[in-house]
Amino acid sequence: MKSTDPVTMSKLAQGNNLYLWNPTQLEQFDQHIFDPRTPALTAQNVTEGGRKAAWFIDINGLSCVLKFYQRGGVAAYLNRSNYFWLGQARARSFHEFTVMRKLQQLGLPIPDVVAAACWRHHGMLYRAALITKRIDGAIPLARSTDPEDWFNAGRVVRSMHQLEVWHADLNVFNILLDTDRKVWLIDFDRARINLISRAEKDQNIARLQRSVKKVLHFQADEFWLHFVWGYSGISRD
Repeated sequence: MKSTDPVTMSKLAQGNNLYLWNPTQLEQFDQHIFDPRTPALTAQNVTEGGRKAAWFIDINGLSCVLKFYQRGGVAAYLNRSNYFWLGQARARSFHEFTVMRKLQQLGLPIPDVVAAACWRHHGMLYRAALITKRIDGAIPLARSTDPEDWFNAGRVVRSMHQLEVWHADLNVFNILLDTDRKVWLIDFDRARINLISRAEKDQNIARLQRSVKKVLHFQADEFWLHFVWGYSGISRD
């Protein structure tokens, strides 16, 4: 079964396997793009940030990131990569795919989303993966020592909150800088686009600050100050 929406996405169901993809990024779909063992993908494991469940891949010249969804914390000891099936709209990868397409329309600096997959098994369980376009030469904010980068990151996070977007895991590895020092946001798993409260915005910022302190240690306060200036809308002039 196959249906195509020329504006948003294409869909494919193969038995218990479900796929979405962005037709502006993929002219033809092949389910093997979700298998890092596929030789043509020349997959390389992403070693920085996340839960070591992502690969850099090449899809016919398109540089991408393949991410498999995995649990963290205590839940990972019980069930690391399986989730309960509650319908296509609530599947982790399909939700993130849809959210990212909407955020692009809103003008937030995020990577192009390429494809999403869900593999159902044992009735009510599924595994999931997402492919996004790779940002060439990108480094995480965690590796920047330029105060202007931190200031600009604050401005972008401010824009995200002004668009009423809640990020479930805002940290120094989910804010990227490209070779032109442009700020990008990634990892919108479980993100929401709706009216968010001041407390929810503060929760995002507090989570980010904890990651700054964890990674940067004694330098954290210096860089965090520049981020706060950017987030507050204070001019650097």
